Amino acid sequence: MIKSQEIRQRAAKLRAEAQTVLSRFEDDPSGMPEAEMRSYEDLIAKAEASLAEAEGIEQREDRLNKLDARLRVRNESRRQQEGDEPEDAFGREIARRKYSVLSVCRAISEHRPIQGWEAEVNQELAKRFDKPAQGFYLPMQLPYVRSQANRGSRALGYEFRDLDTTTGAGLVPTIKPPTVIDALRARCVLVQAGAELLTDLVGNFSLPKQTGVESVTWVAQGAGPSQGNSTFGTVDFTPKTASARTLITRRMMLQPSIDVEMYVRGSIIKSMAVGIDLAGINGAVASPQLSPIGLLNRTGVVTAASLGTDGGALTWAAILALESSIAAANADLGEIKYLTNSKVVGQAKRTPKAGTFPVFVMADDRTMNGAPTLVSNNVPSNLSKGASSGILSAVIAGVFEELVMGTWGALDLLTDPYTGGSAGSLNLYALQDLDIQTRYDEAFSKLVDVNAAL
Repeated sequence: MIKSQEIRQRAAKLRAEAQTVLSRFEDDPSGMPEAEMRSYEDLIAKAEASLAEAEGIEQREDRLNKLDARLRVRNESRRQQEGDEPEDAFGREIARRKYSVLSVCRAISEHRPIQGWEAEVNQELAKRFDKPAQGFYLPMQLPYVRSQANRGSRALGYEFRDLDTTTGAGLVPTIKPPTVIDALRARCVLVQAGAELLTDLVGNFSLPKQTGVESVTWVAQGAGPSQGNSTFGTVDFTPKTASARTLITRRMMLQPSIDVEMYVRGSIIKSMAVGIDLAGINGAVASPQLSPIGLLNRTGVVTAASLGTDGGALTWAAILALESSIAAANADLGEIKYLTNSKVVGQAKRTPKAGTFPVFVMADDRTMNGAPTLVSNNVPSNLSKGASSGILSAVIAGVFEELVMGTWGALDLLTDPYTGGSAGSLNLYALQDLDIQTRYDEAFSKLVDVNAAL
């Protein structure tokens, strides 16, 4: 942007010179000589041209920045899948050097300033995000326990987990195990399904969107066409804060018999991932709107079919209706995928497409209607309709590339050494600002009355 700023300064200088010429004749503008008028007009034209040049540069740079952001998202997703190192030097340095969350926690609990590499990382991230952390930033490039417990948790909610020697007694064993048996969690699927992740947002963020198109009319010879202009709007992102809390005891910080450092990192990140995925799927409409609105509760995501007054078993016709409703809205812009919970999967595998014909709604390769089916128990199974109370499940179909998740800054860890201070414990709060929107609600459809027990 440096070049555009210089050009804007040049435009401002030209405008000032034009004002100087004009001010000499402000008492009698009609008396301005022709040469002075030409000079004034020439200065104004040059100022306007310079301003247009600066705006053009800024627009091109803005497009490049947005493209770079999207490329970073795709590259980071590929890197996480393939286990590559981060591309930027700072990310590689974070992945290479030792960073200890627990050492930061110990310093804070002992009322000491954060020092060393951890302080450098926190300062660099604060500079990048143009915002100091409320506590300290946890860089997302850090490795954490990649064990069987980590399956399916790659994205970034809400979970309470106490790590002390009572509820976490298994963390101080006589024989040291190689890892911790983690809690079972719902699988995170939105990024896997294709949702786009925009990182490092600053302030409120909007994606421009064309909401109406020009109309075409047929006219008689000599008659003029009626006017029909394009209309435009925006998809607005506003930061909403997801949070999680964990309690670390003094004994856990000072005498860990296993890699508690890695476990704490992984536990926080995976807990946030599950909570954010849950909000993207089933976040409720509320006032104030503290969480993103999930796909199941967005007004533009239509219910493709009804399975009965009280709900009913999943049918082949209902699966086809999900796809048809998206296509009817011209929103089948990419591959349609299905998303549901494990209960519906069990029913779909035993439900014939028609009569007793031995071809089932879900094929052996876990596809329905030839499309991939993702499974997560974040998709609710406690919905109600008619006389069926709290037993119905949902199915979502959609082009998940049209789902956009935006994040502001890194994971912010806020410490509270006072609540459990008498015991030397430390409360650790994780905060992440984000929002989830769709480019087109019409790219998704849903069923909300599947009785998987039938």
